Amino acid sequence: MRPTLLPAVALSLLLGLTTVAFAMWTPQAEPGPLVVAGGGGTTAAISDELFRLGGGKDARMVLIPWASEDPNQGKELEVFWKEKGATHAVAIAEDATLAKQQLAEAQIIWMGGGDQKVLFDKLKALGLDTEIARRHREGCVVGGTSAGAAIQSRAMILGGELADLQSIKVGGTQLGEGLDLLGDAIVDQHFIKRQRFTRLLAAVLDRPQLVGMGVEERTAAIVRGSRVQVVGEGQVLVIDARKAQLQPCEAGAQHSARGLRLDVLRAGDAYDWNQR
Repeated sequence: MRPTLLPAVALSLLLGLTTVAFAMWTPQAEPGPLVVAGGGGTTAAISDELFRLGGGKDARMVLIPWASEDPNQGKELEVFWKEKGATHAVAIAEDATLAKQQLAEAQIIWMGGGDQKVLFDKLKALGLDTEIARRHREGCVVGGTSAGAAIQSRAMILGGELADLQSIKVGGTQLGEGLDLLGDAIVDQHFIKRQRFTRLLAAVLDRPQLVGMGVEERTAAIVRGSRVQVVGEGQVLVIDARKAQLQPCEAGAQHSARGLRLDVLRAGDAYDWNQR
């Protein structure tokens, strides 16, 4: 190689290495915030926070009504959110291809109330469960109320009629597969109003590696990773059994546990279940 070529070759190599290094160190998008609302009404405090997180009332908002059996629920959700000031709130398409395109362009994804298992089964049948999870990882705001809150768990609490509300037993709360957006938490909704402490506690003791989060009506937990901020009118209860002493129990037997932690949060409170 002629000496006159050396500077050009060196420069080319340097530029190549710089490009590779930049690609390796380019920061990845953080997962978007989750808005976990307890049902019973989406207050102005909750909707205002949702808009703030999603970029304002002009954000592209996709509404998922499929937890409800009401065929008009999609239109009703559109009306509700437009009355809140949303300018681009549309119900999700029934066609999977169109629905995926909507989700890909969404800045806010909102799931309504009803039956969380019905909602999850339809999302999974259309391949939209993984699409919502992908959009969350990319930074999209994902929220929901009642069933739309419960579905955000990894282990999703199923319908109220499937839980033993009279005792805290192994397997007393039936769990199914959720969207796994929250990762380390199980959500229960309408929590204080419908006296669901027993069913959430049983679920947590069955899965002690997961933190239980009971969200009251007209209240929302804004979740980023393990960080929680409460907005709305009610409270959020957090049950943590990760360091508790649990006695081995057979299926159907009463749970025995010591050293659980319970935190009661209200509007304005902040909490991190990994840095308590």
